[in-house]
Amino acid sequence: MSKHRVLLVDDEPFNFELIKPVLEQDYELDFVDAGEACLERVNLSTPDIILMDIEMPGMDGYETCKKLKTNGTTQNIPVTFVSGLDSVEERLKGYEVGGDDYVIKPFSAKELRSKIEVAIKNKTEKDQLQKNASEAMGTAMTAMTSAGELGVVLHFFEASFHAKTYESLAQLVLDSMSNYGLNCSVRIQTPYEDVVLSGSGQPNPLEKELMEVLKSKGRIFDFGNRSVINFEHVSLLIKNMPCDDQDKYGRVKDNVAILIEGAEARINSILVEEKLRLQQKALQEVMAGAKMSLQKIDDKQQKYKKANMAILDNLIHGIEESFMHLGLSEEQESALLSTAQGAIEKALKLYDQGYKMDKELENVIHGIEKVVKD
Repeated sequence: MSKHRVLLVDDEPFNFELIKPVLEQDYELDFVDAGEACLERVNLSTPDIILMDIEMPGMDGYETCKKLKTNGTTQNIPVTFVSGLDSVEERLKGYEVGGDDYVIKPFSAKELRSKIEVAIKNKTEKDQLQKNASEAMGTAMTAMTSAGELGVVLHFFEASFHAKTYESLAQLVLDSMSNYGLNCSVRIQTPYEDVVLSGSGQPNPLEKELMEVLKSKGRIFDFGNRSVINFEHVSLLIKNMPCDDQDKYGRVKDNVAILIEGAEARINSILVEEKLRLQQKALQEVMAGAKMSLQKIDDKQQKYKKANMAILDNLIHGIEESFMHLGLSEEQESALLSTAQGAIEKALKLYDQGYKMDKELENVIHGIEKVVKD
């Protein structure tokens, strides 16, 4: 199997010498020292990934990347910026010109290799998805026309009721966006899960970072031909807003905002369902513990009852035997014995009442247990 090709664009040849021993065993490496040379080289031989320096004389890395991404022949080549610039503004600018990832100098060999592997994997998946999308475009456009823009929202609301997981809901959002012809990534964040999906394969690392950073930019934030729509638990990144058609742009923004608000409502419903499931589980555990405790109490009561009966029987026998030494009359013996037996009967009656109370408590627990299961 041939090696994947990596093109390094950097005005410092020394940087190529640093990267070479890290990658040459597994990748075919190439090097150019300027943005203009990069554009010429990719027209002769297409690399699988470009590692792009930002600060270069003449055409810098941003401008070079922008030209690559606006060329139909080279637009799908993943570009990973390699730079010492580490501000949010620099990363945002890198994403706006089409960058797929961003590596801060100095970096570890492990980090760089991992970034390259992810980028090449994402490109392979994206190429396959684009092929599938091209084949399905005719069908999708027909469905879009017949359903109508508002119909997409209504269909999403209906289908969202059946989404039981955050991932299935996120996929439903992407499916709905594809009916508008929008290429999007969606992120759902809850205390239980963090789900990120993209309509063009695995979301690149820079997209994840931007959705996190732009979370604080308000309900709707536009930059270039991209928009981010934020709610408490869900964010949608739209990568190809129709900015050249203001009427369509306005309709899409309004409809998509309503749709994402519906997704937020469904997320809140799932959160309530999860909370109820956890409470039900906890209550079941409490019921099981109470049931076990009642059984232990019942066993002890039975044991104590037998012990008490034995003690009381011995008491009666002892009283009867002592009559021979007390010199009591038959009436006195009968009265004394009757008094002792009456006290014993009262003690047993109190025990039985306590036993009935335990049984009533057990019935209550069984009733609660049945409600929890139902």
